Amino acid sequence: MITSAIALLVPAVVAAGVMSGAVGAVSGREGAPAQRQDYADPERGVSALLPAGWHAVRSLTKLGYPREVITLASFRLRRGGSCGPDRALADLPSGGTLIFVLEYRPDRGAVWTDGIRRANFPPRPAHLRLPSGEPTSFECFGKPGYLLRFRDADRPLQVMVALGFKADAARRREVERVLDELRFAPLPPLPPDPYAGWPTLIDESGDSLRVPPRWTSMVTAVPRRLPRPRTLFLSASHRLSGVPTGRRRQVPELPAPGVTPGLGQLSAGAVVLWLTEERRGGPSAAFRPFVRRRPWPTAQDFKDIRRVPVERWPALTWQRAGLSWRGLRFTAWIAAGPKASAQRIALARLAAASVGLSSALRDCSPRNRRGACRRPLPRRLLLRRPPYLGVRCPKANSIACDRVGLTVWLRTPARRLTATIDGRTFTLRPPAFRGGYWEGTLQPAGLLAPGSALHVTPDRGRYFWEGRHPVRVVVRLSATAADGVPAGTSVTVDLRAGYG
Repeated sequence: MITSAIALLVPAVVAAGVMSGAVGAVSGREGAPAQRQDYADPERGVSALLPAGWHAVRSLTKLGYPREVITLASFRLRRGGSCGPDRALADLPSGGTLIFVLEYRPDRGAVWTDGIRRANFPPRPAHLRLPSGEPTSFECFGKPGYLLRFRDADRPLQVMVALGFKADAARRREVERVLDELRFAPLPPLPPDPYAGWPTLIDESGDSLRVPPRWTSMVTAVPRRLPRPRTLFLSASHRLSGVPTGRRRQVPELPAPGVTPGLGQLSAGAVVLWLTEERRGGPSAAFRPFVRRRPWPTAQDFKDIRRVPVERWPALTWQRAGLSWRGLRFTAWIAAGPKASAQRIALARLAAASVGLSSALRDCSPRNRRGACRRPLPRRLLLRRPPYLGVRCPKANSIACDRVGLTVWLRTPARRLTATIDGRTFTLRPPAFRGGYWEGTLQPAGLLAPGSALHVTPDRGRYFWEGRHPVRVVVRLSATAADGVPAGTSVTVDLRAGYG
């Protein structure tokens, strides 16, 4: 499902379809006698009695979820906006008003779920009144405004109201009369949800994914804070060593498919699914164009791949499906162990097909430094050369001391550098001279522990190892740059039999 989405206060499932809107304009002019005219939209189950000169529009924006029900205003409305009525709010007269009505109704399944609860939408009061006090800023609503949330005809509704800075008490009373005369009718039942019982992951942008029950599942909480390419969702049928366990877990950043910890220790029957956002670009052989009413990804969209990350993890079978939409590019990745069943792989494909993607809140622009964009954005940590990781025991070719050393060459200065291997973090010492290397030691490293990312199978006896049984591991490097901005990267590194 491909949509624009808005998340003002209530987290929700992204629904499908950006619907074209019909305009209903109420005739009249400013200062004319107080004529009142009806507006009705049976398809959306809404009607209104409007003052002369007011306008009503079904759809103003590209918003997909929550769904626009109606927008009312004391001035002529222009369409435009990704996740909010940006153009209309820009036209708001100093004494005017705009009422933006949304509904948190999915396109299938039950309306009331764990994400949308009746407790969050109290019954509609006898009279709708604007909150007292100053207006509040909301994401995707371009001007400070007022929020009303209630249920009517068993529908979860949210009303945003913006007033011009010169709007007087009479205008407020007029707005409240219009709100009181809004009527909502019950809507037909929704079609069944093929993902009933599957948990839903949602990020700040409005992207969503349904994941199989009992699978480990994680979502990047605020994708726009991270540079592209970035991983939006990760779901695995089995535990990934070095990756936090849990279901519906929000994390600051997820690893890319090729540098996900635990792939070297993955169960032979396991399947892992990633949804990633790539660098911007148009359609190509690797990223098919979005076609309305054609689902993505289907089983036919997935193609076997034989390059990175296959070269890093050759024991796994890899498939990918790419999509280009509005200059954005997305990829679904599936990695399967050598004994993974066809049913489990099909389950991962079915989960991928549930994805809802949003065109909203995809970047932190230089002009937008509010909310999630207020803090400095993390950078990609650049390396001068690949890190070196080796066994660091006093006796040559021995793993008995269970210690490894790590050397890292950074391209730019940093205040601090840490490394994480198999979920364990250690600090590296800074270079002794300009242009030198960072160095650190991990002990115990897990060389002797079966199931550890650094577990070594000896070449002879109990402790002798010269590299004939190779070990590959993911190293996460996190730095504080010289200017105080965080930076990070993940790399795959082969363990060497010696150090120094």
